[in-house]
Parts: sequence; structure tokens; C-alpha cells
Amino acid sequence: MWDHSECCGVLSDWKPECEDGQLGGRPGEWRLTMYESMARYQYVYGLKPIGPHRQLADQLLSPLRTHCPRCDARGLLSFGDRDVCGICPVCEGTGGFWSEPDSVVDGLRATVLESFPEAAAPPVCFLGPVAFSNREGIMLDLSALKRRVQDESASAPEATAVPYEAEVPFERPAKCPRSATLLASGMWTWGPGNSRSDDYYLSTNRSRSHWILWVDWPDSMLEVGERFPADLRAYCLRSGIDRETAATLSLRTFWESEREELGGPPSFAGGGLLSGDTLREIARDVWPPDRPTLD
Repeated sequence: MWDHSECCGVLSDWKPECEDGQLGGRPGEWRLTMYESMARYQYVYGLKPIGPHRQLADQLLSPLRTHCPRCDARGLLSFGDRDVCGICPVCEGTGGFWSEPDSVVDGLRATVLESFPEAAAPPVCFLGPVAFSNREGIMLDLSALKRRVQDESASAPEATAVPYEAEVPFERPAKCPRSATLLASGMWTWGPGNSRSDDYYLSTNRSRSHWILWVDWPDSMLEVGERFPADLRAYCLRSGIDRETAATLSLRTFWESEREELGGPPSFAGGGLLSGDTLREIARDVWPPDRPTLD
């Protein structure tokens, strides 16, 4: 907003030009945006900023708020030529104070919620990026949501699929060690003379920094006359990840990398670390039952 009180007499306008086209206005006092004001209401009252409860809430609670004299209830202070602003240190940006004890405020808020239980809303930081959720009818702190997504992404373990004989970012073992743990065996059959069998093993590298998924072709001698060694096809960090989690994560990642080629889930043979239920759950994640197929 622009203040024209000292030029053409208009208290505020959206543009710096006066009615005659001259630049006479100066920046007005800083104020919260509409969404910031809605978020501040949610923070102060613990209620949704809009809805049928507002009439009762304004009747019961608004009279208990005393305007902050330092910022004139704006919550912000303008400095210099009003080109910068800061949070009011007296009211901490809320624009005022409760004139009654917390017990009185909480009681009246409970009265509002008795009539409108869906009006309750969590506190939200209003001095920052905020957005309104149409579905929930509440204001959201976008900074908090971003941090939550980043934390979840950082905490969720991930595995990486490795193309055949591709490089990996750690010392690559020359072959699958004898101490590797058998996870499971799977078989795909697409027709007469058209099948595939895999054995899956899990080990670590020499420095024990990573879990490694090895895929073995046990029938290679019968099918092509040569015994092929197991190949490194997926890996994940070892820190903080137990053996079974690494096995599940790596096998899912490998199957996802070959989902289209394999076409569907295998039949399983028992005897490995992963149970039949776990294997079927992984297969359902990779090949959902309602996934469309090409005929």
C-alpha cells in the first residue's frame, strides 16, 4: 500500500502515482498479507480462520484481545523510509494480548468447539511462507512441510539398482563371497523352453560400508553350457540398516529395474532369509494386481 495523505489526501492506495499521475505517494506501513493474517488468527485462537464458527468465536473471544500500542495491532514495524520491516517485539507479531487469564480464554474456546468441534486447528507459524488447505480448511506452514519432507527423505533408506557389470561407488568385490546369505529363489516361466531362474544373495563389501545384492543364474550351465558367476545388481548403505531391511529394499529395487522385462511376479522357492509372505508383499509392490498389462 502507498500513503498519499501528504500529497493528494488519500490515506492509502495500491499505486504510488497520485490522481494527476505524479509520483507523490510513499510506502505505507507494513502489514501482514491475507494468508499471513489467516495463519495468525489460527495461531492466536487455535481455530480455523474461516468457517461457520467465526461468528460465535468473534463474539466470545475477540473482545478479550487488547491491541498492541507499539504496532497498532499490525504485528509489524516499519523502519527507515518504510522500505524494511521487523516483527513487533512487544506482541511478537500477534498484534495484541489476551486481557483475561488463560483459563477464561480456554473455557470460551471450549464453548466454541462444543458447537463447532470441527473448528479446532493446530498452531501454525504465521511469519513465513504459508498456504491455505481447501480440503482441511486450515493454514499450513510451508517451511515446516518442507522440513518434514526433507527429514522423511533423509531418513528413508534407499537402494540403487546396478546395470549388468556397471561401476559402483565403492570397492567392488571380485565375486559373491561364500559367506553371502541366500535370500530367496525365483522362477519365471513364459512358455515351453522360455524360463528364467534367479537365486538372490546378500553380502557386504570388504569395508562393510554397503549391503550388496547378488543375482545368480543357477541354470546357466544347463541352458548355455557355461557357469556364469553371480552379478552385483543392487546396493544400499549399511549404516543403520539391518540385514532383512537391506534384503527387502535391494530385492525390490532390482525387481523394479527389470519390471517390464520380467512382466510379472515369479514363483518362489523357500529356504532363504526372506519369508514367502515378505516375498509376495515385495512382488505386489512391484507388480500390483490391478496393474495394466500388454496383451
